[in-house]
Amino acid sequence: MKSFDHWFVQDKESAQELQENGITRVTVTGDLRFERVFTGKLTARPNTILERFTKEETTIIFGSSWPEEEAFISSVLEAFSDACVVVAPHDVSQSNITEIVARNTEYKPVRFSESDGRTASRLLILDTIGLLREAYQYADLAIVGGGYGRGLHNVLEPAVWNIPVLCGPEIHKNPEAQELQAIGGLQTVVNDSDVIQAIHAKLEPNNIRGIQQNIERWFSKKKPSTHEVMDYFLAS
Repeated sequence: MKSFDHWFVQDKESAQELQENGITRVTVTGDLRFERVFTGKLTARPNTILERFTKEETTIIFGSSWPEEEAFISSVLEAFSDACVVVAPHDVSQSNITEIVARNTEYKPVRFSESDGRTASRLLILDTIGLLREAYQYADLAIVGGGYGRGLHNVLEPAVWNIPVLCGPEIHKNPEAQELQAIGGLQTVVNDSDVIQAIHAKLEPNNIRGIQQNIERWFSKKKPSTHEVMDYFLAS
């Protein structure tokens, strides 16, 4: 490791550990994923189908969902009769999409690939890849998949839009999820009751503005980092 000219690390703890082992050519740049989601937000394009479907109603997105999160869909639709639900499953295979539809037939789910957004249904399933990151711009709250032992998916993509995030309890390997939890921007949930209570609490008018401001301030402290790497190479 000492043979490298320079190290760029995400946090001060990593830099300290390297320095304690005699590696002093270190720069703390932060996590490049923050810069990626900042850029994604700035370049996000509008989506006519999603605009029509959400109709400026309360919108809850299940992002990169697994069966554990998809089991909450019907409960959310029942508890929030005026809300729209968008599901972006991790598994977009025909068999899995068909299963999600079959479990929620009473809500007349529609598939993105077969819809123009003009529908009375409150359940839209994104049956294609590449839409989720930009879909978050229409959400008021996100339920992110993988937190039940499969590996938590990206919580920064929804959070960069200053919306609260729910996920399963396995966040110990995700420092950004833990930081979001500490400022009230993320809450872990275990069952249907947890999910419903959390949505009520997060979207309560007296709470949501404070949550949004906390998330926005948190992101503002995550400085862009690519330029520090480039400055090093340009100066070499």
